[in-house]
Amino acid sequence: MSTEFPNDFKETVRSQTDIVNLISEYITLTPKRGGRDYEGLCPFHDDHKPSLQISTERQTYKCWACGEGGDCFSFVMNIEGVDFVEALDNLARRANLERPKTLSFGFSRENKSQKASLIEVCRWAENEFHEFLLNSPKAEAARRYLHEDRGFTDETIVKFKIGFTPGGFDWLLTRAQNKYNLKQLFDARLLRQRESDGGYYDAFRQRVMFPIRNDKGESVAFGGRILPGYANENDAKYLNSADSEIFNKSELLYGFDVAKEAMRKSEIAIVVEGYTDAITLHQYGIQNAVGTLGTALTESHVKLLKRFVRKKMILLYDGDEAGKNATERAISQFLSHDVDLRILILPGGQDPAEFLEEKGPESLQSLLNQAPEALEYKYQICRERNGETLHGREKTLEELLDLIRLGHNLQGTIKEDMILNRLSQRLSVNESILRQKLVEKRQDLSRQRLQQERRTYARQSSIHPAHNGMAGQPDGRSSNVQKKWSKLELVSNPECELLQSILVEPEMALWVSQQISPDDLENRELASLLQLCFDLYEQDQLPSVDRLMAALEDTPSKNFVGLIDELTRELDIPSRMRESVIEIEGEPVSRFLHQAVRIIKRRRQEREALSEIKQMVSLTAETSVGSSLDGTAIELLQKATHFHRQRATDET
Repeated sequence: MSTEFPNDFKETVRSQTDIVNLISEYITLTPKRGGRDYEGLCPFHDDHKPSLQISTERQTYKCWACGEGGDCFSFVMNIEGVDFVEALDNLARRANLERPKTLSFGFSRENKSQKASLIEVCRWAENEFHEFLLNSPKAEAARRYLHEDRGFTDETIVKFKIGFTPGGFDWLLTRAQNKYNLKQLFDARLLRQRESDGGYYDAFRQRVMFPIRNDKGESVAFGGRILPGYANENDAKYLNSADSEIFNKSELLYGFDVAKEAMRKSEIAIVVEGYTDAITLHQYGIQNAVGTLGTALTESHVKLLKRFVRKKMILLYDGDEAGKNATERAISQFLSHDVDLRILILPGGQDPAEFLEEKGPESLQSLLNQAPEALEYKYQICRERNGETLHGREKTLEELLDLIRLGHNLQGTIKEDMILNRLSQRLSVNESILRQKLVEKRQDLSRQRLQQERRTYARQSSIHPAHNGMAGQPDGRSSNVQKKWSKLELVSNPECELLQSILVEPEMALWVSQQISPDDLENRELASLLQLCFDLYEQDQLPSVDRLMAALEDTPSKNFVGLIDELTRELDIPSRMRESVIEIEGEPVSRFLHQAVRIIKRRRQEREALSEIKQMVSLTAETSVGSSLDGTAIELLQKATHFHRQRATDET
């Protein structure tokens, strides 16, 4: 996004913004020196005496305690956690200034209008769900669940605008008549489409509704909890909106909009699993809590939190085995960042709500204050699990080095030196030995990827020897990318479309892995990348373009990923994926991705049939030279012909 703006417009915004009035919208200011200067409690750290000084003459601010300072633009950037573009836009709107037509901020009017429309639809749906919960007799069971089972007060329900949607397939659809069209509702992920007849139905039914908001407090999606006693056998307990133009579940955190001010003041963020735990903490007065949205903690989440939190982040997960496992998986996300990560697992397998009800917020706060560092937590867990025998200590060392290896930005840093030094002392192992073992582990990871690539290549070569990409390499050695692929060769290639779909919606890697394997792909470069996507997902890292780039060590492979990403943008694959979403075994899947998987599956079946024919012909030739094919071989040949025809139909 470009940050080049006409200087006259920036200066107009600056001149129309009085910094005292601006800052006083956030904190209380007291005049000094006859009103020429002002002071107040600094909002950027835990200030107990007025440290923030504001100069009306220079239109600047400065905190002499934490060092923050600047003009109106830097204040908005820091207080709202936005970049310069958004700060300029916010201040322009505040001053009732119309942006120059040439100043697009990197978005087309059509794009911004579309997003504004979807946010409006979500805001309307939020009100419909909320009003139904508060006022409808049909929502009595939902109110009882929230009050009695969850212990939420009326004030909490209103604060988070919790709602309810009854059963049936068209409750929301009916209420939207003459207000919003089907496309708007579908694009906002409030409707789903039936594969059988193309009709639409409500995405959420018989669920308590939790609005999911962006950092500006705008509703962009929903989480739905099936009402106990009304669930069918195949109903998911929790259901989030599918990703859309305004929502990406791997980038947002529940309750972030209401928690960001408390996080900024305390300089601490508490991350829990899901909406109900986050709401419970807020109800008990712990206002700096946010929740993940049914996904593993991602790098995007860490970056979002770092905009507001300078001191530390605490993972507060359930004390059961699932919570402990989720915590261990999340640690690797933080190792590459300059973050003081603490871990708190509640005693007795309790979740936060149970602990708060039994012990109260003071006891929880005491535990939070004593939460151990992430690496110390991991070390203690490994000790408990592996024991103190020589074998157990060796296993603990292996687990900890495996964890360090996953920190892709950690290699060669001072932080890595400090970690290895601490491990050397705790495990009584020479630091140089630890470093050598870490180097070997990183080499093993690279070697495993290379071996996988070679296996994929060998299989593809046996199927398509004429297209093995090895021309000009008489010694048979392979490189990561054997040829320089052109955009034209990748357009409408279902295997490329499969990778594009995963890069657009990384959370679909799990569904894809349940449908096909990298061995099913004909293009060995794409097969290698698909395997890497699966590997990243297994490590609870969503396979984004950035992660693929970081995991790949050679330039040709990085260039190949860049080519796929460039083509994804040029062909507007995200829009094509949003055009039609179908439900497959309860999972929302784009038709675009489904079609690619279907073609790849059919190609696999075709290759298997051809292989069987080849074996049958060979066997027939060996046993009866000159005889005709037997009935089984003829049947297989007919089967292959059918696959060829079907493939031609799929690819036209």
